[in-house]
Amino acid sequence: MPLSYLHVFNFSERPGTPAMDMTGKVTFSTRERRSKRLISLSDDKHQEFCRLNIGNFSDVLFEHTRSEGMITGFYR
Repeated sequence: MPLSYLHVFNFSERPGTPAMDMTGKVTFSTRERRSKRLISLSDDKHQEFCRLNIGNFSDVLFEHTRSEGMITGFYR
């Protein structure tokens, strides 16, 4: 799928929620390994997205100004 970014984070149970007492939980090491794989996939997808859009012009909803004047946003 042609995505430009994946927002990846480890699931963590919160006190007082049903998830705290659920059985069959995925171990932290498995969650960590899966997150790292997804972050790597996200990096690859982002590089491909950038490569495919070199020289193109598009409407963008600007969100953040980063270091050295780089501005990021959402592609329409």
